[in-house]
Amino acid sequence: MEYRCFGPPGTGKTTWLTRQVKRASMQFGSENILATSFTKASAVELAGRNVTVEKSQIGTLHSICYHAMGSPPIAEKQGVDDWNKTCDNVHRISKTKNSVDEMEGQAQKEDGDELFAQYQYLRGKQVDRETWPPGVQRFAKQWEKWKTDTGFADFVDMLEFGLNMDYAPGKPRVLFCDEAQDMNPLMLNIIRKWGGHESVDYFINVGDDDQCLYNFLGATPEAFLNPPIPGDREKILPQSYRVPKAVQKFAERIISKVSHRKTKEYLPREDEGEVLTAGGSWNLKNPGQLIRSVEKYLEDGKSVMFLASCSYMLKDLEKYMRQNGITFHNPFRLRNKAWNPLSPSAGVASKDRLLAFLRNESEVWGDMKRPWTAEDVEKWVHCLKAKESGLKNKIKTWIKEIPPTRLMGVNSIFEPDIDEIVENIVFGEVEDKLQWFRSHLTQTAKRGMEYPLNVAVEQGADKLREEPQIMIGTIHSVKGGEADVVFLFPDLSASGHAQLTNKVSPELKDSIFRQFYVGATRARETLLLGKPSPRSPYFAFPEVGQDD
Repeated sequence: MEYRCFGPPGTGKTTWLTRQVKRASMQFGSENILATSFTKASAVELAGRNVTVEKSQIGTLHSICYHAMGSPPIAEKQGVDDWNKTCDNVHRISKTKNSVDEMEGQAQKEDGDELFAQYQYLRGKQVDRETWPPGVQRFAKQWEKWKTDTGFADFVDMLEFGLNMDYAPGKPRVLFCDEAQDMNPLMLNIIRKWGGHESVDYFINVGDDDQCLYNFLGATPEAFLNPPIPGDREKILPQSYRVPKAVQKFAERIISKVSHRKTKEYLPREDEGEVLTAGGSWNLKNPGQLIRSVEKYLEDGKSVMFLASCSYMLKDLEKYMRQNGITFHNPFRLRNKAWNPLSPSAGVASKDRLLAFLRNESEVWGDMKRPWTAEDVEKWVHCLKAKESGLKNKIKTWIKEIPPTRLMGVNSIFEPDIDEIVENIVFGEVEDKLQWFRSHLTQTAKRGMEYPLNVAVEQGADKLREEPQIMIGTIHSVKGGEADVVFLFPDLSASGHAQLTNKVSPELKDSIFRQFYVGATRARETLLLGKPSPRSPYFAFPEVGQDD
């Protein structure tokens, strides 16, 4: 029996779902529960809420089906090179991102990428193959033969395998499906088939049709809302704990334009909040002005989020913040290094090497200041040029001779007659140490250290120890996130504009409304509405019109 829970922005959907999972686990046993979601990020969050579900019974729908399939080699990850060697040139494809969390905005580089995207999209929508475009049919014939010959499976194969199963892995008695609005028809048919098995007492689809964003992967609100179920099997979470009155009112004007949606009560929190329309210079091509416009919020300790519809629109802002030593991140897309430049790409992060170098500075570490350990020194000496009066070799030899956590004074490392350059890093001011460190870096280390050094010089090295106040990303990337202040920009890509002005398919236009609705409802206090970039041919606003 299917139940549905609708959770508008900020209404505590994950908290509600966690309670239901825990309750079902107590009643039926943790081994009899399956909890799945659309994205890995959501599955990780749910698992992190201390739900008592077996690890094998919680994860994305793709991963659950993949393991049930026997974990075959994945075509999009491990087989692309082999495919590109054997296929026609027009069918060559690019390697796929690691998860659906990162697929939004993925650049298409090979001739076959568009055909492959259509192939996966049509399968996810369960469109009759006889109606597929001829080019997609030709691609499918070659691709499927290659998979048969090599033993690879693609992401949709995993789901089709799941649909052919009579019941869910582990034969659970209760199923929970989070982010159901973003699942395509194939995925929801799996959930409903598994949930309809005689061994299942009930299953719950949790989501919000107004926040359906992955239409480019085949998701539609209709797949979530249909078939209709009795009202007593529907639950609406009406009270937002995030969105204030002014922001909720603005967001409601946007979502009211959607042609088909579930009508639901949605109440803002008591705070009034504010929605401010930007001045003419508040656009993504003027990043300096954007940063100056949010300085008062940053000084007050507020978190600030810059949101655009496409990642390429944020390049100038990213560059400006890097050059001026302004810290930023996107905690919802940690694999995206452009948005998380202070996070490690592999091994030790550059900022941590710099902080280790400054470990004995009170203005950086405060009460946590202490002498270097061998472990500290090993982090920063790695960045130095090889020929520095034998210093690097001397330190490496010293490191090998003592335990990594032993505290060592400077005299244990440097001889009393050290020269003036080395003296800077022992007795000099922080500025002197930073200058010395920058001038003695290897060429490779300079590239990774440029940004953290800019932060240390412009903002103070102690900023490297703090979580950035500024978040940056696409609207897709921060769904589920929030900030005190959200700066939302109206720029659209050519394809986004085509969707907004489409007169044949209301669903395409609706997807733009929902996108800006999600962006606006990330704001806890203030929503700032930016201006379109100069000479930008495509943009929306206010509430969302066609190039208004």
